[in-house]
Amino acid sequence: MAKSLHVNLLRICKEYSEKYLLSSCYDMFDKACYNFFAGNYLLSDDMSLIKKSEVAPSVFNYLINVVLCSRSKSSKRPAESELVPIVAIASLLIDACNLSDLLFYTNFEDDGFEVSETGELAFIVSRRTRRLQKRLFRKVAKRRVAIKTGELWGDPKSWKELMEPYDEPFEDRYNIKLSEVGEIMENGIRQIKKPTGSISSSYREFVKKFRKGLNLSKPTIRRAIRFFELNRDTLTVNWQYYKLYEMRPSSSRQPIVRIAGDVGKDGIVMFGRNALLRALGLLTADVHRGVIDFGSFSQHWLQHKGPEFEQKVRNLIAEYGFKVLHITKTSPNVGEIDCVAYSEDSCMLLIIEAKSPKIDLSVKEIKWQICNTQKWCSQLQRKSEWVRANLGKVTRQLGISPKDIHEIKDFVVVEVPTFSDDSTSSKIITIEDLFYMLEGTNA
Repeated sequence: MAKSLHVNLLRICKEYSEKYLLSSCYDMFDKACYNFFAGNYLLSDDMSLIKKSEVAPSVFNYLINVVLCSRSKSSKRPAESELVPIVAIASLLIDACNLSDLLFYTNFEDDGFEVSETGELAFIVSRRTRRLQKRLFRKVAKRRVAIKTGELWGDPKSWKELMEPYDEPFEDRYNIKLSEVGEIMENGIRQIKKPTGSISSSYREFVKKFRKGLNLSKPTIRRAIRFFELNRDTLTVNWQYYKLYEMRPSSSRQPIVRIAGDVGKDGIVMFGRNALLRALGLLTADVHRGVIDFGSFSQHWLQHKGPEFEQKVRNLIAEYGFKVLHITKTSPNVGEIDCVAYSEDSCMLLIIEAKSPKIDLSVKEIKWQICNTQKWCSQLQRKSEWVRANLGKVTRQLGISPKDIHEIKDFVVVEVPTFSDDSTSSKIITIEDLFYMLEGTNA
């Protein structure tokens, strides 16, 4: 269903002028980001408010990407009434993806959707699923950091103190200090007087605006801006990609959209104050989470962070009552098995390969992600086959009998969203997906 909705949206977007449709969608995206920053929903028990605040930026971010992918040559301007069904289809697609994930997490057989004789679509959500949904939204709301408009301004000295620990490895990898990136973006956002909505300008004027008042060279300003520029050539029309709407490349993390010209060169760009602020917040969060690639520094860090993430996955599963194993002795072509876990409640055995890939800010192609995911799934397949062939040995270590196992599932669990296509042999989920799945199993 989601695939059909996505294909139809691509077709509809082709009927309208890219410039005007993009401007309309960006206006809604920036307004959604503004509402997100207000942060009022963080302390609210209103589930509809929480859902709206969480989902709206994703819906309009998705629409921007779809408009760019449609590559329309039409000159027809969309009327306001014509935008309504476009937004409705995008919202429906995101809802469908979220519900399909929820059903994957829970295995609830009573949930799904139905189409009436008149063609109207309705989601069927059981009371049990609604309880889980409510619990998950509350957890999400509590976890969110309230990024309010103006909180990033403060004393520039405190911003530098926050970023300086990362300056050396960041500069070594990207030829610019991270504190300079933050300083440039913060300064540029201050210059934007329009409170919400899209702004179009020449790239030259955009650079000039962000440089105003700073004692930094033009190449340095351009280098910082490039982290937030979206290259439409890196986008894909694959609907599964847009299910992962927080990953790169995306207008969510790269909200400087090219209307004309190539990335880093003169031309026309579109941007918005709140979209830029949100992207800066996402970059800051990624740096603090340790998921940004810092080159040689990251390689050294991974020697410690890789095992830490594997242990984090094992600890999370153990919290939900699973018996957990870390198998270190297998055949040479198999290697360590990060996690084998058994649930006495569901009689399910999980085989997990944990991966902590880094986001490379200079590489925005998705081909490397597909290549990596195929390699991870091949590794997991060998490990899964080893466990099945040595089930007696594994179950003895778990203190159970092979007859106790009714179902075996294997996953690759990653720290950050990573795109994979239909060619992968196993499902790839984030650690947050794993948390939701365990919550669903426990509901």
